[in-house]
Amino acid sequence: TSEQDLRTAARTDLTSFGHPFDETRFARGLDLRRAATSYLAHEDDTPVGACLVHDFEMTVPGTATVALAGVADVGVLPSHRRRGVLSAMVDRMLADAARSGKVAAGLHASEATIYGRFGFGAATRHRKVSIPTARARLRTDVDVAPGRVEVAHPEGRPDSLRPIHEQAMGRRPGEVRRLPQRWATRLAGDDGDEPKMLCLLHRDPDGTPDAYALYRVVEDWAPAGPDHTLELQELVALHDPAELAMWQALLSMDLVATVVAWLPADSILFDALEDSWAPHTIGEHDGLWLRLLDVPTALESRRYRVAGSLVLDVADPRAPDGSRTAGTWRLDVRDDGSAGLSEVPTAPSGEGPRVDLRLGVAELASVWLGGGSFARLHSVGRCEEATPGAARRADAIFGWWPTPWITEFF
Repeated sequence: TSEQDLRTAARTDLTSFGHPFDETRFARGLDLRRAATSYLAHEDDTPVGACLVHDFEMTVPGTATVALAGVADVGVLPSHRRRGVLSAMVDRMLADAARSGKVAAGLHASEATIYGRFGFGAATRHRKVSIPTARARLRTDVDVAPGRVEVAHPEGRPDSLRPIHEQAMGRRPGEVRRLPQRWATRLAGDDGDEPKMLCLLHRDPDGTPDAYALYRVVEDWAPAGPDHTLELQELVALHDPAELAMWQALLSMDLVATVVAWLPADSILFDALEDSWAPHTIGEHDGLWLRLLDVPTALESRRYRVAGSLVLDVADPRAPDGSRTAGTWRLDVRDDGSAGLSEVPTAPSGEGPRVDLRLGVAELASVWLGGGSFARLHSVGRCEEATPGAARRADAIFGWWPTPWITEFF
């Protein structure tokens, strides 16, 4: 793809969201665009829609990784919406991803009502909290890692942070390996007029880095004194004690009155604070949406919480070319949490096979990583329980701690 084609795709996407094209920002992200697959929809010779697809590895429960198509920068010009442009792009993109061996496609939705019709389901849940630092002391009985915290200047130095990010991927399902081209823009700060990132790095007593935090400080010199807000962009740690050590540093920073952060709903911070009422939720919504493309590989690649068997009848009325999604599958989970999957054929008499649960591919995607609930879907009619008690049994098998989460935004 030529640089001019990439520029056209970027301009089309920005225009679709009401943003002007910025040549400097485009140049900063050009290497990332070159590493991705670009889609550009035309009407005659006029570009009317665009999107990008990145090649990712995503962690599933049990620390294995699968190939993920990371869909980004999806946009259609206001003049061409509701005319099938988005559907044509998404259908083509999903078929290409399936044929290239991707187990799933993932994206961050701009609206919650767009992608369900394409078979995407919300797989992670993110909670935005505001924490007044005056009330944010850690309990004395929690396990905080020893070591030291130092200021690291992140721009141009991803090598000190990348190993932590990659080693920490296995802590939660849903994490993706950050692309090399993305590190430079992430650390430089690529959000228009936003200030560049600051960074704290935690080292263990031997001097080995085991956690980092990227953040910005928004100044507010109030009449009564400094009332700054620290906006945490990401906190990555190799283990829980190192994560708590980083939180201890962030919550005790001079001049900062409030820390604002997006966190997993089951973040260990909530149990580690002396004042459990200190954090208050100021926002909550889905993070990563997933579209399964290869159900057998998806279900066999992850580990499960308890042993058991389930027969799942999966419907996919919009199955992409080259995908393996619709069908009836028997999942057999062994005592060690590993699983085998076999397709259940229809009986010669024409009668259907014995089924425990019937659900759509979007619903299966929402519970695949262990953060959703079959029983909750069943309660609202989005999952049919053919065998009594199967939904709760499925929750016991699929449920995972910690819940899925994704640090990377693409």
